[in-house]
Amino acid sequence: MKQCKCDKYFSVLSDMASAIKSPAPSSTRNQSPKKMSLAKEKEELRHLNDRFAAYIDRVRGLEEQNSKLKKNAR
Repeated sequence: MKQCKCDKYFSVLSDMASAIKSPAPSSTRNQSPKKMSLAKEKEELRHLNDRFAAYIDRVRGLEEQNSKLKKNAR
């Protein structure tokens, strides 16, 4: 599969997930489960981002194919 040109646009989700800050020092009691939860959320966002980018790439490919078929039908 060819590289999606829209990766830079859809990396926003990954950037947002990377920007999540750790809890304040006063709330370090349950820090480990929170870190695990944030890591899981970040991984899920990456997965969704990849799926969305693949979907957009597929739609663009189909639109291009449709355009070619329309030109050939004329």
